[in-house]
Amino acid sequence: MQISQIILIVALSLGASAGTISRRHEGTGSEFAKTCTKLEIPKGANNLEAECSVAGQKKRVKTSLDLNHCLTSTGSALVPKKDGQFWGGMGCHSCEFRDKEKQKKGIMRCSCMTTQLGAFLFQEVDLNELIANRYGFLECYGYRGKKLN
Repeated sequence: MQISQIILIVALSLGASAGTISRRHEGTGSEFAKTCTKLEIPKGANNLEAECSVAGQKKRVKTSLDLNHCLTSTGSALVPKKDGQFWGGMGCHSCEFRDKEKQKKGIMRCSCMTTQLGAFLFQEVDLNELIANRYGFLECYGYRGKKLN
């Protein structure tokens, strides 16, 4: 392989990596776990529920966000992606917060299909990287959670 071809390949690889990094955090994430409590993934569900504070008010909103709008599974990791459809089928299931400490920090884990057919692996993701608290509502990539009673 010629040196010019190697340089081109490296340059393209670096450009693709940089694009992935910038898109990963585009319009998302703001340490929501610092302003939301009672984080929960209902059993058998793909949504995140929480009670979030409204900036400058004593009011709290109970909200639920469909995480299919926020994540995708690559087979080896859960990563932020708009409309990633990570849940069900060949994706992930059984999402939870492993313990109270991870729950407080917003770190979720799911059992996800790997690149080997039929094999599952627990994958963790820091939801603070992709979910925000906007006026008491959970939000990612412009999708706003629904208010719960």
